[in-house]
Amino acid sequence: MAWSPAASSPEMESPSLLFVSSVVPARSGSGIAMRAHATVCALASSYDVHLLLTAPALRRLPPPPEMLTLCASVTRVPVNPWREPVAFARVAAKRLLGAPFRPSRAAPSEWRALSVDRIRRSRAAVGVPEFDVIHVFRLYNAPFLAAFRARRTQLDIDDIESTTRRDLAALALAAGRSAEARRWERDAAAYERVEASLPRLFNRVFVASEADIEVLQRRGIAVRPEVLPNTVAAVEPPPRPSSTSPFTILFVATMSYPPNADAVWFLCEQVIPRLRAVTSRAFAFEVVGEGLPAAVRRFVEGCPELHLARGVPDLAPWYERAGAVIVPVRAGGGTRIKTLEALAHCRAVVATSKGVEGLRIRSGEHALVADSAEGLATCLARLIDSPATAAGLAERGYRLVKTHYAPAVLERVLRPAPGGG
Repeated sequence: MAWSPAASSPEMESPSLLFVSSVVPARSGSGIAMRAHATVCALASSYDVHLLLTAPALRRLPPPPEMLTLCASVTRVPVNPWREPVAFARVAAKRLLGAPFRPSRAAPSEWRALSVDRIRRSRAAVGVPEFDVIHVFRLYNAPFLAAFRARRTQLDIDDIESTTRRDLAALALAAGRSAEARRWERDAAAYERVEASLPRLFNRVFVASEADIEVLQRRGIAVRPEVLPNTVAAVEPPPRPSSTSPFTILFVATMSYPPNADAVWFLCEQVIPRLRAVTSRAFAFEVVGEGLPAAVRRFVEGCPELHLARGVPDLAPWYERAGAVIVPVRAGGGTRIKTLEALAHCRAVVATSKGVEGLRIRSGEHALVADSAEGLATCLARLIDSPATAAGLAERGYRLVKTHYAPAVLERVLRPAPGGG
C-alpha cells in the first residue's frame, strides 16, 4: 500500500531517492527509529525521498503524518504469507553475493524471513522501478536492492551486524544458553560474508562512528566509510529534581532488543544490590520501554527499587524527574542514541564503555563510565551524594551534544556525492 502527499511544483526537480527501512522513522521511541527519522529529514533537504517500509508488522499501521509531509511517497511492502521464505535466501545470496548458499541456514536470519514474492510486490507497490539513489537503512534490508534500479546505492550500516551478534553470543554463553549462543554465532558468520561484499553492492557506506571504520579496516573490507553520527536536538534544560525525594535513575530503551533486556537483568541482579551497600540515601530506578521478555520481568518483580513503565508517549516528564540516566548495556553496535538523548535533556549519565562507544564522551568530563557492577554502583553513589557533581556532568554533556551532535551535521554528510545522486 502506498500513500503520496499532494504534489508540489518546485522550480527545479530534485534527484529521487528510495529509503529502504524496516522501522517507521520517528522523532522518539527506539534508537533505530530516531536515527531513521533524522536521516530522512536530512535527505529530504536534497532529494525527493520515497520511503519503503519492509517489515510485515508495519503493514496495518497508518502512515506517519510527518513522513507523508517529508516524503514524495510512503509505501509498505505487501506480504503474502503463503510464499516459501527460504527460496529467497538462496536467490538473494546468488544475486547479491555472487555465489549460492547451499544450506539455507547460512543466510542471515532476516534474509531467511523474506520471499521472492515480497521483493516483487515491493517494486509493484512503489510503482517506480528506477531511482537516482537507493539508501538502504541497515544491512539486513540489502535484498531489496534486487527489486529496483539506481544510478547509485548507499548503505547506512548503523550497527555492524556481525559484531553485535558475536557480542550477543558471548552474553548467551556466559548465561549458560549455549544453543542460543550457537545461533548468534551462525548469524554473525552469515553477516560477515555479506559484509565482505559491501564494495560491490554500495557506492557509499555510512557508519555511526570512527570506531566502526576501524572495525571494517581491520577486517580488510575495501570500502571508504563515512561517519554519519547519531544526532539529537537539545531541549531547554529542565529544572534539577528535588533533593528531598528519592534519587531517581532512569533507563530508557527498547526492551525487546536483547542487549537492553540483558542490561535490565544486570541492573536487578548485580548493580542494585551493590548500590544498596554503598549509599544510605533512598534511590529508585525507572525503566521505560516496551517488550521486556518474561524471563527478565521476574527479576524486576523481585527488585523493589526498580519500576518498569510501558506505553510512555512523552519522555520529557521522566527526564525531568531523573537525577541521573544510566546506560548499562554490555553488547550492541553503532552508538547509543539514548545516551545522547539523556545529555540533550541535560542529565548526568552513568554508562558502560558500550554505552558511550563511538561518542566523543570522556569519562569524568561528560559522563561517568564503568563496566563492572561495582564500578557502576560507585559512580551512581557519587552522583547521589554530590548534586554538584551531577550538575557539572550534565552541563558539560549538554554542551557536547549541542556542539557535535546537532541534526544539521547530517545534512552536510548526506549531500549528494559529486557526479550526482
